[in-house]
Amino acid sequence: MRAKHGRVTTMSAHKCPVEADERLLADADPERIFIDALSGFPYLMTPAQVASFTQTTPAGVRKLLAGGELQGSRMGARWVIPKVCLLRYLNGNRQ
Repeated sequence: MRAKHGRVTTMSAHKCPVEADERLLADADPERIFIDALSGFPYLMTPAQVASFTQTTPAGVRKLLAGGELQGSRMGARWVIPKVCLLRYLNGNRQ
């Protein structure tokens, strides 16, 4: 954080252009089969959000994560799934 004229502003520790994220998403779903349908979801999705999109259960999503079929990260006791990882999983299962 920096103080500027008596105000505190937060500085981003990691600056990544939005275009890079869009390119990764487009590369993960080149035919744009799923990307538009996922536009209402946050970039880091919970197992419940993935389950809602895929019409499965959160427990089933966690099983895929634990087995390494779907990539995600643990944040404490919770899983988060980057949208790009979900797209790669969905497109990988289509082939």
